[in-house]
Amino acid sequence: MLFSKFLHIALILPLLAPAAPTTLIAQSAGTQADRVGPVELRVDGLPAPLGIDDPAPRFSWQLRDPARGARQTAYEILVASNAGLLDEGKPDVWDSGRVASGNSLNVRYDGKGLSPSTRYLWTVKVWNTAGEAYPAAHTGWWETGLLTEDSWRAQWIGYETTEEAAVRQAPAQWIASPDSKVLAGEKFPEQHFAYRQAVTLEKPVKAAALYATGQDTVSAWINGAQVLTASPLPPYQQMPWKKFLRADATGKLVEGANSLAIEAVHYVANPNGQIESDAPPMIATLVVEYADGTTASFATGTGWKTAVHAPSGWQQKDFDDSSWKTAVRPSLRHRPGRLRIFHQWKSRRRPGPRAWMDRLSRAREISDLRRIGACTQRLERDLGAVGARLV
Repeated sequence: MLFSKFLHIALILPLLAPAAPTTLIAQSAGTQADRVGPVELRVDGLPAPLGIDDPAPRFSWQLRDPARGARQTAYEILVASNAGLLDEGKPDVWDSGRVASGNSLNVRYDGKGLSPSTRYLWTVKVWNTAGEAYPAAHTGWWETGLLTEDSWRAQWIGYETTEEAAVRQAPAQWIASPDSKVLAGEKFPEQHFAYRQAVTLEKPVKAAALYATGQDTVSAWINGAQVLTASPLPPYQQMPWKKFLRADATGKLVEGANSLAIEAVHYVANPNGQIESDAPPMIATLVVEYADGTTASFATGTGWKTAVHAPSGWQQKDFDDSSWKTAVRPSLRHRPGRLRIFHQWKSRRRPGPRAWMDRLSRAREISDLRRIGACTQRLERDLGAVGARLV
């Protein structure tokens, strides 16, 4: 009974509807019918792309023809540098000629080399099954990007202070103790490596800073005064030791002889439970600004002295380290790369515009795959729930 009433109401409602919407639909259909020929011009899938770096873009369009059985049998793509040449049918960039094909998707550009940072205009002619040409499509355009790295005239720039420039330019080397295997054989949870170096300053000091790091953390003293303190091993057993720690050394240095003492602390415990046999490395740079405005830097190298099981008071300025061994360079396999803290713009291989577009494309593909995977999981879950209810 309820279904009968609902059907009765549904049949009456169309009769009560006003006639205006019908008129609007007829007008819309008439407008669509008037727009016959190629429409919706696209270059690399975009209506008017700006700054694309594709040297051979792909052209696409749609055929709009309400006639029964209408289809495209041939096309001709025209590309010009200005609208006047295109209107005259004299393209100066590329004329594909009449191509017998029904393809209207991703037709590859096959003309002369495109210039970077240039706007190009294009249109397409299409023929129907009777061999008659449709009205020409509206004029589309696209603009090229830099295309190649040779066209990239800009330079990488950045800002750095005088202190940061001195650190970047300092010839600091990763160094290690030649007695690292002695501590490795003791199998203690911590390994302590002592390093010392004498520094002679020729002028009065205005400001100074020490940059140091080591596997896994460091403490530092200047003339016996501690300026850096080693950090304890966190519960997650990961130490971000491949970046500099900065300590203000202003007021700790004097004109003439000074001492620099650094202790690298290596925590043997690590996530994979393995003990590394390589010597834990350390690196440091002392940057000094003299009172007259000039700067100097003192960096780690194989001239530094090092010891394990250093005696008490080894951090003091007057300590005698003449019996200590000289530091060595760590193995190539374990030696970290140069710390790039203040000169990220000084990359060896500068990414060109094409590389950025490729990275963006890959990121979009990964994002799409993740969304598809999430939808698939939800669909499987919903179908499983429906199946359970049916059973």
